[in-house]
Amino acid sequence: HHYDEESGIVEDPTPLSETWAAMEELVNEGLVKHIGVSNMGTSLIRDLWSYAKIKPAALQVEIHPYHTQPLLVRFC
Repeated sequence: HHYDEESGIVEDPTPLSETWAAMEELVNEGLVKHIGVSNMGTSLIRDLWSYAKIKPAALQVEIHPYHTQPLLVRFC
């Protein structure tokens, strides 16, 4: 998504594979040490693994006593 002064928020979908490749390039250029993901479920992580040259170093998700996400935690 991006913001346009005239029409507001514009839908501009970018495939996750392109975004991940750009993040991997940051690692290759030495600009960042590690890359990770946030708020992804197991199916999206499996998809990412199918093309990622650099695997995610971290997964940031909401976990607390009322939202434990046991399947996701076990998967990770």
